[in-house]
Amino acid sequence: MSNYIGNCSHVLDWNNFLSNLDQGITKFGDPWKWVNPLSDPNFPITPDMKSYVNSTVERLGHNFNYSSTLWHIYRPNEHFANEVVSALSTHLNITPTMANAYRVEPGCNCPIHIDPQDKTDNRWNKLKRYTWQINQSSIGQVLIIGNHALHMLTPCDMYEWDSVDELHAATNCGPDTAYYFLIEGYLND
Repeated sequence: MSNYIGNCSHVLDWNNFLSNLDQGITKFGDPWKWVNPLSDPNFPITPDMKSYVNSTVERLGHNFNYSSTLWHIYRPNEHFANEVVSALSTHLNITPTMANAYRVEPGCNCPIHIDPQDKTDNRWNKLKRYTWQINQSSIGQVLIIGNHALHMLTPCDMYEWDSVDELHAATNCGPDTAYYFLIEGYLND
């Protein structure tokens, strides 16, 4: 389950944020292409990563049509200023550990998956994760977190996840591109 925690439209000029995004890092096809270090150096192929990809492939099953898999990721200091993360972290009162924006074009999807987590850090289960749709939603744009599908979202309405390792996905069977933001971190005392 995800819980609505408020709106962050006043934290940034989100229209300006979107207008300054470039192509980003393209994720497409089967999960081995998502973590290809040639297109995304943040994903070196390690034994843990191999296990992650294999479990994702197994979860999706043999009948999954990977031809519709396409989304684009944007990361701080690579595609947008780290000041964005700072402003959002201040608003949420967290120390950030990860943040990204992503784009899902019409007819495309980011399949159901669980993000890889460093579970060797005994604090990982204290991480908080938040997500929201940045732009005006339109029919057919669906964000899935756990067993809940969020549709026709108000721009910048923020949702806190129950756990950072929930299954999640985004699909767009509508006519307009969807932009989302995701940030996680530890709550400050």
